Amino acid sequence: PAESDERDPAAWRAALSDDTALVLVTQVQSNTGVQVPVAAVCAAAREAGALSVVDAAQAVGILPVDVQAIGADFLLGSCVKWLCGGPGAGFLWVDPAL
Repeated sequence: PAESDERDPAAWRAALSDDTALVLVTQVQSNTGVQVPVAAVCAAAREAGALSVVDAAQAVGILPVDVQAIGADFLLGSCVKWLCGGPGAGFLWVDPAL
């Protein structure tokens, strides 16, 4: 995997401001395989008063994806790659508390 700040929760926190309303994070980068600590990113977003969206398209079916542990407000996934779903198959999970 490539070196980047994506895996550093402190870098995500530093990028947030009072104006941040939504944080979108990809759990696994498709081109590099970098796995981002999405639970820490979602926690930082929550602390900043922002909603979080996790793109788990590359993770679903190959890695554990626990929406409760991740703490995202929204989580989306693809059923095509690892779950062998039909073209265009996917899902959007929304926190029932919203």
